[in-house]
Amino acid sequence: MPDMTSGVDKTSTEINVVIFGETGSGKSTLINYLTNLFHNGSLTNLKVSIATRYLQSNVAEHCTADIARHSTDHCRKYQYRVKGVYFNFYDTSGYSVENDNLEKIFQCLKVLDHLTALVLVANGTQARLTINIKPILQRFHEYVPDIFHKNLIVILTHCTSHTVNFDTMKFFQHVPRFYMQNSAFSSDPQTWSRQTLDILEHDWTRAIDTMNEFVKCLLLLTPTPTRCLIEMQHDRDTIRSILHESRLTMIELQSIEDELITLEETSGIHSAGSKKQITQTKTIQVNEIIFTPYHNTLCLQCNTVCHERCSLMETTQIGESAFRRCIVMNSGRCTRCVGRCSSDMHYHDCRLIKPVSRTLKYAIPTLSNDSSEEKCRTVQQTKDLLEQLLQNQIKKIRKTCLHLKTHCQGFNLVEELYTFIQLLNNDLIAIASTSAIERTRTVIKELQLLTNDNSPIRSPSSTSKYAKCTNEQLIDIADRLVKKHFMMIDELYQRCQGNSIGYLSSAQLLTLCEYYRSSQQLDIEKLTTLHCKLQSEIEQLTHSNPLKILFVPVDKLLHLTAIRLCLQHINVHDEEVNLLDIFSHRDYKKTDQ
Repeated sequence: MPDMTSGVDKTSTEINVVIFGETGSGKSTLINYLTNLFHNGSLTNLKVSIATRYLQSNVAEHCTADIARHSTDHCRKYQYRVKGVYFNFYDTSGYSVENDNLEKIFQCLKVLDHLTALVLVANGTQARLTINIKPILQRFHEYVPDIFHKNLIVILTHCTSHTVNFDTMKFFQHVPRFYMQNSAFSSDPQTWSRQTLDILEHDWTRAIDTMNEFVKCLLLLTPTPTRCLIEMQHDRDTIRSILHESRLTMIELQSIEDELITLEETSGIHSAGSKKQITQTKTIQVNEIIFTPYHNTLCLQCNTVCHERCSLMETTQIGESAFRRCIVMNSGRCTRCVGRCSSDMHYHDCRLIKPVSRTLKYAIPTLSNDSSEEKCRTVQQTKDLLEQLLQNQIKKIRKTCLHLKTHCQGFNLVEELYTFIQLLNNDLIAIASTSAIERTRTVIKELQLLTNDNSPIRSPSSTSKYAKCTNEQLIDIADRLVKKHFMMIDELYQRCQGNSIGYLSSAQLLTLCEYYRSSQQLDIEKLTTLHCKLQSEIEQLTHSNPLKILFVPVDKLLHLTAIRLCLQHINVHDEEVNLLDIFSHRDYKKTDQ
């Protein structure tokens, strides 16, 4: 092969390349072509690292020291050595909407000291972005640091530069692109005629030349350290942990406020003539956080550790589909949670939550009946400390979110905070104290401000922008806002009816798919009965008011949607209804629902 390493420092140089793409895009074929490039293969002497439908692997580790393959849970490594330069290609699992392989790709990136290139392999014959390519590009935009974007390379397979049918090149305007007609590995060599061989020989020469140019491009790229990924993961872990701590703090504040109310109610039972001061104590149950050197599976909803020392690969997100494989999960439900919480409510963290007793001390002077403020002073001080702690936690979340944005401008704060905002909205149902309700709403508002894509920190709304408007202009603006209000109310109503859905995380989309598949097994009578039952339950929870949709568990809304879809397509017998196709035309906009 040509000397591609000229001009490169060959002293223990490593070129780390992570290859990703949807299943069937041609990642394995790319590896086979690279094997032939590095080992001087030919059309009549094909070198095969990854077995195909027609060809067995013939590059054995024991006889080709230049290639070392290393299997992990995340990806497979193929290493080629040329004059002291090690080319490490990491072939990741094919991505699709229904698997969690994208998280494995992120894990693969984190174990590398540096990254030379991210290579997206896509089928160049596709007329548009497929349902699988769309989310992978979106997720990379949202979770891969901006510094890696300059290391992105696109390889379009099954095509040439003049036959490519990929009409979304605007995504890759400034990205190196290569076209590969990978026909040599797509048919049985035993069936090749002389004419076929001549055509394949032409394609083979062009493909090998393309691989040669691709490798030269890798040598020109500046490697990027991956420590920013570790920093991003640390920031995400911090946000998740502080969010949970904040909720525990709010629960503890509620307990203390209940105790204060009790003290105030009993303040008049003491004698007015006594000059003694009685010190009393009150014990309340709170949750204490203990750090551990290992990760555990925690439930965000019921504040419990469901699986200590979880053996699953650690994930950085709430509700990742990986949790469905956790030993404590059964059919997507946790067997350790009292309410059998959904796997969507679980996450990994290196900490435990232990219930402990906290003793509150307060002095009750019996000089007069109007000294309730003094009686509650010590308890009030404890409450004030917790209030300050909560404010500090929110500030830290705000600061950490900003730090995340410095690494990744498109970072998806909506997905990161959405579940927690939903939990706080559900908590409002059980809160009786007016101050606690106001506090919870303030925290929700702070988090919603952080989910604003355009401005992570948004200043309080001001009417100054309307000061220069005429009366007619203000009336026109108000009229348009009213129309938007009714449109939003109608959308919420449709969601309560199962006719529409809002923003869904990848885990929630998977839940919807599972509900749909299970519902397909039911006959129309059972479907109708279940639909009526779910509809009745939702109406009871919302009191027929769509603005109270947050009182309805997300799983129940997803189940209703799946049932309604089955009822709509119950007469379709000749073709299978693909749930992803049904929703592929919808634009799932991020909402502050």
